[in-house]
Amino acid sequence: MGFGEVLGFGRIPLRNGFGLSARPVVARRRSSLQLRLTLTEEEAAAPTPETPRSSGPSIASLFPERFRPFLNVLDDGSLSVVDIPAFNARRTKIVCTIGPVTASYEQLLKMAALGMNVVRLNMSHGDYVFHDRVIGHVRRINTESPFVLATMLDIGSFDQVRLGEFPGKDLVLNAGDQLTITARHEASYPENVTEVSDDAFMDVVQRGDVIEVRGNLDGSVVLLRIQEICNGGKDARCVAMEAGRIRSRAPIAIRGKSFKSSLPQSGAFEHDLEFAIRERVEMVALSFVERAEQIMEVKAQLRQNGASNTAVVAKIESAAALEHLPGIVQEADAIMIARGDLGTDIRYDMVPFWQQKISQICRVYAKPCIVSTHFLESMVLYPTPTRAEVTDIAEAVKQQVDALMLTSETASGKYPLRALSLMSRVALRIESKLATGMNPSRQIPRFQTNNSWSPDVLRSAERVCVTACAISEQLEAAAILCFTQRGFMATLLSRCRPGCPIYAFTSSVMARNKMSMLYGVRPFRILFDGDPEVTVQRAMDELRDRKALRPGDRVVVVADVLGGRNRATEEEMLLVFGSLDRENRGHISRALVRRGLRELGLKAADDVELETWLDDYDQDQALIEECTIAPNYDECMEQVAGGIEGNNSEQAPVLDSAKTRARRRMLDQVDYAAFRQLVQDSAEIVQTIQFRVME
Repeated sequence: MGFGEVLGFGRIPLRNGFGLSARPVVARRRSSLQLRLTLTEEEAAAPTPETPRSSGPSIASLFPERFRPFLNVLDDGSLSVVDIPAFNARRTKIVCTIGPVTASYEQLLKMAALGMNVVRLNMSHGDYVFHDRVIGHVRRINTESPFVLATMLDIGSFDQVRLGEFPGKDLVLNAGDQLTITARHEASYPENVTEVSDDAFMDVVQRGDVIEVRGNLDGSVVLLRIQEICNGGKDARCVAMEAGRIRSRAPIAIRGKSFKSSLPQSGAFEHDLEFAIRERVEMVALSFVERAEQIMEVKAQLRQNGASNTAVVAKIESAAALEHLPGIVQEADAIMIARGDLGTDIRYDMVPFWQQKISQICRVYAKPCIVSTHFLESMVLYPTPTRAEVTDIAEAVKQQVDALMLTSETASGKYPLRALSLMSRVALRIESKLATGMNPSRQIPRFQTNNSWSPDVLRSAERVCVTACAISEQLEAAAILCFTQRGFMATLLSRCRPGCPIYAFTSSVMARNKMSMLYGVRPFRILFDGDPEVTVQRAMDELRDRKALRPGDRVVVVADVLGGRNRATEEEMLLVFGSLDRENRGHISRALVRRGLRELGLKAADDVELETWLDDYDQDQALIEECTIAPNYDECMEQVAGGIEGNNSEQAPVLDSAKTRARRRMLDQVDYAAFRQLVQDSAEIVQTIQFRVME
């Protein structure tokens, strides 16, 4: 049996580009020389996600009837039913970088159907109009389709620009040799042309400037002088001022200029962050994080602008970051292992070790871990991967990282859908082979966190999740159901890596989208009721409608229920309020009220939380989603539009009533008397594990 057959791709013989003999073809690529495996004539003619297919069963018919009118684009012949992964069959999530070849609504919808979970937008490339259009498409997909996508904005770093990759890893220059730095974003370049990591570099550099190329292993600095800005401002032609060796992804600087302060926008980082806040994206990725304070600074800016729900993803790509790894992981909301840049800053043979080490630390702190760069780099130009690339995916899946990331494969490659489909299939096949005999609940490390929940509540939540996963395996449950407002319980369950899917239900659009990156978690948004039994029944109905569960399936339900009246004393309430009111102003923001309740081990009723703490954006997005599947769509949307435009009015569009808005405005600034009343109206948190059979 061949290697391809083991992975379910069929036998892949070695043939040359003309299909004449079984000789391997060596193809020159911009990153390296690699052994290429080309397809046979029969395999090349076989339908793939990039080639038209003959008619077959409708893809839209796989999904609930209410979504089918919006999924007709999937039946254009480019995809087949066999391409679509089974509902929540794959536990490892996939992040895709979006570029010109994948930015249309139709392409994004196809990628969602093929298994994409997170959309990554690199703010170093493209303008705000481009990114805004993609975000709009993602919101439409989340609203009209059964797929859930999160959006991650890679806002770069404060002042870091790098070159691209060279075919032989290093480029040797003699004095007088030519080198072109470009922002064209093509699939491949000649040997003396390299990309720049940030398009805005071309707005700063001028003829006569001297470029310092740093980061070489011998500590040397190579100097390049700009001879000409050409090709419509996309290319900067340089000449080497002296001989030297330039490595791939080397950092560069303009002598005598600060890249950040020289930009016409007075700093791309701040503008990118403002854009992320304005668009209410689920995640922002911060490049070249080397200490926890950088993350804290970004979180402070998000908080000040009412975007505290936006997660911060710290990219680990330098040796300095490895020195402060535990602090960075603890402060960040998620971690991305950027192997390309990391491999240029440390010994390349240490990259696999650190990939596994970082993923283990992320499990300790219950933080999602993303592995990126070079998974299917050859598929930027070719329709098939190398065996080493397939093995690389398999190894990351075996490490049970939360997500794998595609970069140039889906941003500028020739076969974006095929690359995504192949990664999904490899991950699914490896997971199925690993599932036999596993007992993840006995292998998880001890949980550590700086979460605002009280220690007793945290320990209880962790034990409940570990126990629920153990029970699910002993009883061979079909799924674990989780009910959560912000996604914390789903994160703890995901950390245990159970053998069955986790269906997480929340009333928040933002929380639902963010949970789409958690290992093994399939998130849904439903309305929570004051009666927990009603909420559970709504969840069961949703899963029945999605055909995720069948009658007779056994499920484990993890839920918070309200216990008896709390026993918080006056002294405890004063102590907690004082700790939150650090500036002694006599009042706190409504966001801190939830934290105060957590520290006291209390919880408000779900319907009260829905009315009180969801922000305007979350409320509006929830209403739009409900109108999309409502029979009176136009009438419903008119009411929602009126409510969104008149956020300060006392009129009540759909669910967003005047009473709710008044209550939330009152809680924008909460004094001790109001805080005390909320505490007295709350109840102790009782976390339960229930065993049910699907009817």
